Amino acid sequence: MWGFFCSCLIDDLQGWLILHPWRPRGRGAVQTPSPPATDRLSALPDALLHTILSSLKGRQMVQTSVLSKRWRHLWRSVPCLDIDQREFAAASENWAISRSDLEKFEDFADNVLAYRCGSPAKLDTFRLRICDRYHSLRSSDTDRWIRRGLKCSPREFHLHFDYRYDSYLLEMHKLGSNYGCLTKLHLTNVSLHECFMEHITTVCTLLEVLELNRCSLYLQEITHPKLKNLVLHGPAVYDEDELPVGANAKCYKELIIRAPCLTYLNLVLPVDMRQISLKDAVSCQSINPFQCCLSVQMQLS
Repeated sequence: MWGFFCSCLIDDLQGWLILHPWRPRGRGAVQTPSPPATDRLSALPDALLHTILSSLKGRQMVQTSVLSKRWRHLWRSVPCLDIDQREFAAASENWAISRSDLEKFEDFADNVLAYRCGSPAKLDTFRLRICDRYHSLRSSDTDRWIRRGLKCSPREFHLHFDYRYDSYLLEMHKLGSNYGCLTKLHLTNVSLHECFMEHITTVCTLLEVLELNRCSLYLQEITHPKLKNLVLHGPAVYDEDELPVGANAKCYKELIIRAPCLTYLNLVLPVDMRQISLKDAVSCQSINPFQCCLSVQMQLS
């Protein structure tokens, strides 16, 4: 019942934002009409408003600042920040984004994260999604947004690229030490540094959920003392001609998982994966190795 009530309020708010899109303030700017006098939303407590705002994408969330004085700074303390480039791109098959819209997105991401980092309110979840097919963004910009988001010490971080960008490499060891509070990490289409798992194990000591979707990483072993949920979809290994120089191809066709607290495992791995060894997972309750080829062997020990 409570969820249905919140859903209705969110629909009302999104409908108002669509009818009255945000426009920049300043000389000659078109002023956004004021909301109706009967404002059901503003009468709600901050905690519930934060829940509602957390369901919105970043741009829509900031647009609520024009609703009234009550809403002007409310978005800065929302526990969930979702920066999605699709809000600035044309809704087409390829999510095309023009140079002007790309610059708007860059300015938006910089400003929103700067304001959010200046807020004493805790950030629980940080999401960043890039849809630009040609990856027109600079790697330094992406790193800066991630670094600023993680500076707020969120417990959950999602990084989603709609396309694989070989020019961008996620090097978490260069993003500061604020990701030590993470309990959930979700990465999609991200090229990962070879030291990724080492830093996850030593720095993200509280991590319980790790999800890697179509990520580029030469994985040989996944080890974490507190990991409970592991989802690994897509290329964890490559063809022999794509392996690092001097690497033993056989080693990269075997995956060892050491996670004593593991309760859920979901694997969709390449066809040439020869063996998966699950060690020390005494509490594993649900194993879903669907879409794996018959050549993949699951060894429990």
